[in-house]
Amino acid sequence: MIRILQILFLFISVFASSQAPVNVKVKDAFGNENFNVSCTNDLDANGCLQLHVEYPVLKETTSYEVGPQSYNPAVPMNQGTSLNANYDDLFAAKLDLPFRFCFFNQYFEALVVGSNGMVTFDQSQLGNINYPNVQWTNPSTSLPKNSIFGAYHDMVFSSGDQSEIYYSTVGTAPYRKFVINFYEGRIAGCTDRSSSQIVLHETTNVIEVFVDKKPAPCPTRKFENALIGVINSDGTAGFSPATRNTGNWQASQEGWRFSPLGNVIQPQVTWINAAGQTVGTGIQTNICPTQNEVYTANVKFNICGNSILTLTDDFALTFAANYPVAKNHTQNFCGNAPVNVNLNSLQSNLTSQNPANFNFSFHTSLQDAQSGQNALPSSYSLTANTVLYARIQNPSIPTCFRVAVLTLNFLTKNLLKDTVLLCDTNNNGIEQGYDLSLLNNQLFAPGTSGISYHLTQAAAQNNTNAILTADITTSTNIWVRLQDTNCTYVLGPVHFQFKPGADINSPIAFPYTICDINADNQEPFDFAVNVGPLVSSQSGATFTAYETYAAAFAGTSPGLGVIKGGQYQVFIRVQIPNGCFAVAQVNMDVMFTKIVVDEKHEYICFNGTDDVTVDLNTLSSGMLVSPTTVPVTEFYADFNSAMQGTATISSSQVITTNGNFVTKTFYVRFEQSDTCFTVKAINVHLVHPVAVQSNFTICDMDNDNTENVQLAQFSGAITGTQNATTVFYLTLADAQNGSNPITSVIVPGTKQIFVKVISHNCEQIYPVNLSLASTPAVNSPVTISLTNICDNNNDGAEIYNLTQAQAQIYSGSNVTFTYYTSYDPATQVFSGEITNPAQFVVQGSVTVYVKVKFNNSVCFSVAQLNIQMTFLPPVVLNSAVLNTCDEDFNLSETFQLNNAISQLFIPSQNTQPLSDMTISYYSTAAEANVGNLANQIGNSITTSISTVEVWARFQSQTTGCYSVAPIQLNTYFPPKAINSTLTVCDENLDGSYEVNLMSYTHLMVDIPNPVNTFTFYLTQQDAQNGVNAIANPQNFTANPFPAQIWVKVQNIPGCDDIASINFILGTKVVLQNNGPFQLNNVCDTGNDGIEIVNLTQFQSQMYSGANVTFTYYPSQADLNAGTNAISTPANYQFNQNTGPDIIYVKVSVPGFCPAVAEIHLSLKPTPIFDIGTLYFCPDGSLDYTVQITNYIIVSYVWTDASGQVISTTDTISGITAVGMYSLTVTADNGCSYTDTFEIKHFDVPVIQKLEANGNTYTVYATGTQPIVYSIDGVTWQNSNVFYNLPTGITTFYVKYVEGDCIVKQDGVILDIKNAITPNGDGFNDRWIVRDLHIFGNQKSNVKIYDRYGFKVFEQDTNTRIVWDGTIAGRTVPTASYWYVITLPDGRAFNGWVVVKSNN
Repeated sequence: MIRILQILFLFISVFASSQAPVNVKVKDAFGNENFNVSCTNDLDANGCLQLHVEYPVLKETTSYEVGPQSYNPAVPMNQGTSLNANYDDLFAAKLDLPFRFCFFNQYFEALVVGSNGMVTFDQSQLGNINYPNVQWTNPSTSLPKNSIFGAYHDMVFSSGDQSEIYYSTVGTAPYRKFVINFYEGRIAGCTDRSSSQIVLHETTNVIEVFVDKKPAPCPTRKFENALIGVINSDGTAGFSPATRNTGNWQASQEGWRFSPLGNVIQPQVTWINAAGQTVGTGIQTNICPTQNEVYTANVKFNICGNSILTLTDDFALTFAANYPVAKNHTQNFCGNAPVNVNLNSLQSNLTSQNPANFNFSFHTSLQDAQSGQNALPSSYSLTANTVLYARIQNPSIPTCFRVAVLTLNFLTKNLLKDTVLLCDTNNNGIEQGYDLSLLNNQLFAPGTSGISYHLTQAAAQNNTNAILTADITTSTNIWVRLQDTNCTYVLGPVHFQFKPGADINSPIAFPYTICDINADNQEPFDFAVNVGPLVSSQSGATFTAYETYAAAFAGTSPGLGVIKGGQYQVFIRVQIPNGCFAVAQVNMDVMFTKIVVDEKHEYICFNGTDDVTVDLNTLSSGMLVSPTTVPVTEFYADFNSAMQGTATISSSQVITTNGNFVTKTFYVRFEQSDTCFTVKAINVHLVHPVAVQSNFTICDMDNDNTENVQLAQFSGAITGTQNATTVFYLTLADAQNGSNPITSVIVPGTKQIFVKVISHNCEQIYPVNLSLASTPAVNSPVTISLTNICDNNNDGAEIYNLTQAQAQIYSGSNVTFTYYTSYDPATQVFSGEITNPAQFVVQGSVTVYVKVKFNNSVCFSVAQLNIQMTFLPPVVLNSAVLNTCDEDFNLSETFQLNNAISQLFIPSQNTQPLSDMTISYYSTAAEANVGNLANQIGNSITTSISTVEVWARFQSQTTGCYSVAPIQLNTYFPPKAINSTLTVCDENLDGSYEVNLMSYTHLMVDIPNPVNTFTFYLTQQDAQNGVNAIANPQNFTANPFPAQIWVKVQNIPGCDDIASINFILGTKVVLQNNGPFQLNNVCDTGNDGIEIVNLTQFQSQMYSGANVTFTYYPSQADLNAGTNAISTPANYQFNQNTGPDIIYVKVSVPGFCPAVAEIHLSLKPTPIFDIGTLYFCPDGSLDYTVQITNYIIVSYVWTDASGQVISTTDTISGITAVGMYSLTVTADNGCSYTDTFEIKHFDVPVIQKLEANGNTYTVYATGTQPIVYSIDGVTWQNSNVFYNLPTGITTFYVKYVEGDCIVKQDGVILDIKNAITPNGDGFNDRWIVRDLHIFGNQKSNVKIYDRYGFKVFEQDTNTRIVWDGTIAGRTVPTASYWYVITLPDGRAFNGWVVVKSNN
């Protein structure tokens, strides 16, 4: 293969002349931007290609150069997203940038648009004034900082004209442009307009300014200067075209370009492939592809400090279809025996091309592959890891080949063992449900995963039917499938052998009774000794008990060593010497016998030193709870001896320990036997109450040698840490007798009382000595009268140093003074401590409480300090405001502070005259209060912001008293009035034009401001002179109506502007129909003349256009006055009795003057009627015809309770159902009325029951009236009894004497035959009792018995009884049979029926 070595000399072009947006480009040495590898256009000998990247030269923005540019705006001036600009001199809107922009070496992500043709990156300016007066040459610290000036000059943008500010983004990253257009801004004071554009360039950070037009200022302009340029954050660096710096200039269709002029930024380059892998770094790199690939150069610029800008370009490298691309490949083969590899099957892995297009040969060395010698056969036996070399050759061009490295890895895996020895748990030759995961660590190294088990080799190979458990015998074979990262192995089979398992009994029951020593519900227990032999007798077996089966199976935690009472399960692990184990379940049933004893605490009073003898027999009585007695009770000095039953002690014990609270513990053992006992403590407490402290000093608060002392305050000190209480007495005798206890005592100098200290029912009496200690002898109250005090600042309060009164309060030494605002002598508690007594504020008169305490004692005295101040006449000042008009819009205004004196000082409020005042001015209130001459400011002050506050100090020369007050200095820009045009209408439709001028003030000034006032004049001269103002601008009207008036807009007196208002007489809206509309289709539902009507139903007939408003008035006068508009016209309550019956509708459409329409109202009468309750007999029906007078009814609709229509005439008939019914009628005027009524049954008697006795019936009926009775419905009787009734059914009738409705019910007298002849001749073959259907669904019962009492027939029926004389289909023998008939009404009949049969 012929290779041509080319030495590349790489020249990378740079573009230093400008920051033009040159894209990053990746190229090879020949300038190709992509490369197609072929046999004639090959890679180098190593299969590689050298690439390099070209990139733009970017510079830091530490400085700029500015130069002219062709007029070529990025977008038209009136294109982009509008800000709906209605601005004047305002930093109006913050805009987020679509990309980060570097300006003076600082990144910004947003800017603020100023309405005077500029932008600033200082976001704090948002909402501030964008000053219109451009006075300073760029750069200047007085100009707006961090800003770009387009055509920066005084402009107004109004929502009422074509002026607008737009912004937009054009282009694609990384070379987008952010554009701000100032379109048709009106030059303030002129009618001329200005349009300009600012363009920010992504990546290059170039700034462009395009000026479409910027006329020379007109004579009436506010300000004449304009500026184009950029300026940094502190105003010290700025760049402008020489002819476009601050000045009076004009421009038309020109452009300016501001290019960064700092150091060149060197990039870092990283190369990646399509998979995102890094393949090189630096401006150039070497690539060695094996497939079609896309290489990307990432060019990173560190600009604006630490911000990274990344630019990229791609280089596509492809291979011709006939080029033998070589790709190294590694193939893993898995198995435990040599693998026969078909090398040709790997061709597709060795090239990214179609392998069918090339010749492949395989070699054991690179040299053989390159020379095409010693090729291997395609069938290769792999026994170990091997490296081969594949020669891939174009079949038509022998010299066109590549060599790929083929690595073949031979991976094997084996079982640690193939025979597993298992424990035969039940010694039955089978382990059922064996968990196969237990084999993992026996067959493989610990931690091996991906293991599954199968019953057949095929299942393992196909990865099907994996099993988790199996029934294992010695003939079982298990196949193992192992899946690791690279291979799948099928191993096995695994064989099994058994070793004998533990032979156990499980489950077993273990009832056990034992004494619970000390009654603590647990006892030590050896499960191996006591339970083990029951579980297994196998030699060498060990036994360990556990609470759960899982713990026993694991066998890792310590076993149980105690038992507890009750029924529960334990699990015994039985381990035998061969390593096998089994788990047996033991059902424990433990019954504890126990001796229950309470612990004893005994408190004995003693004097602290006596020896005390105690009888333990006495103390232990009552401790035993159950049983009531035990054979043995013994005493011990310690617990261990008591548990062991050794070293008993006598029941009589002497306690010799001294002390005030001595505790001695003995132990008693209650014993049933040596193995059943309980030990409890007897705690003997010797109690000697003491007085820890008995001498107390009390402060003599008034130094009068007497104090009333509350004694409870000493209890804590007396008892100390004892669990004790105290009772106080005046005398020892009282204390001994427990009489006349006291809670307080008067101490005259010294006093001895007695206290009884009580602890655990032990008492001890001690004397308590009380003595008085003197307190500081203070003067109280002390009154300080301060006269002729200056009430500075007229606040009624002045500072007084409380410490000045100490000498008047106490003349001694060695005391501490503390001051408080309040004191409670009953509790001696102070509150409201005064922490700075030297600066105490006194408001007129105040009382302070002074605590005077000896430094070496807790005793103190209290002095009341009364301070009374009498003030001199104060200097009374008021705050002042000075306003001035900044006609130059430069916020540099000078104020004469003396002009505020008349607001500050009002002579009538002051005692001293103004001539007595020394007046000075200061920057702050603090400086004014101090009054230091060095801090004074002069009478004349020049401000640089819109609002400044200074302070005036007025000091009386006579008294020296002073006050300070603020002066607010406000600078106002004059409002900018604009000419406006208003359309006027006859709004109230009274025939004359009127307009509320105050509703349109927003059209009369560039920027509305709440402080603006508007005054209107008929002539310009009146407006200029401020005379003859229009008196009622809220309702301006004139006849004839003028074509023009004038408005003066003013914020403060003298700060104003004048503009004209032109009037256009409006066009009245043309109605489709102005009426009158007849609203006469409403029915008067109550015939009361009042109905809710919908006045709005005619709106679409009046006017069907959009944005229309309809207002309804009850009279012409209300329409003209605009009063009493109907608030709910869609639900208007019309009263035909009182009117009005004409409604006036005002129709208003924006852009047109209103028109009026009329609606005339009237109501239609409704056919009202009433149907009362209707009645009919329960067994009858109802017919009814309605009568409605004075109306012609054209429709009747009768409905029943379910809403079903039952008639459409004036009559209903055949009604049999009671309930609520309704009738809706419609008259010929279209009005309908519905009446709801009820249909009921007449009240009728109720038959409660029929009672039969033989052939007699008694009818029991109830009702509200007298009742008569009948059995034919014709002949009636007062008696309810009927005799000698025939067999069969009788109907009984009842009704009221005065009623027509009859109620009836059937009764029956049974006809029971006494013989049948069931011989099949058709006569008397069956025994029949009829007429049982009168009981409805209730059934009658019959039972028939033979003479032996055997039941031969039974029937339940609600129709008739029928017996054919058979039993089980066979005719019964001739005999008499006993029947029993039971009826639903309670009657029972029995008797004999004779059956004569052939049997």
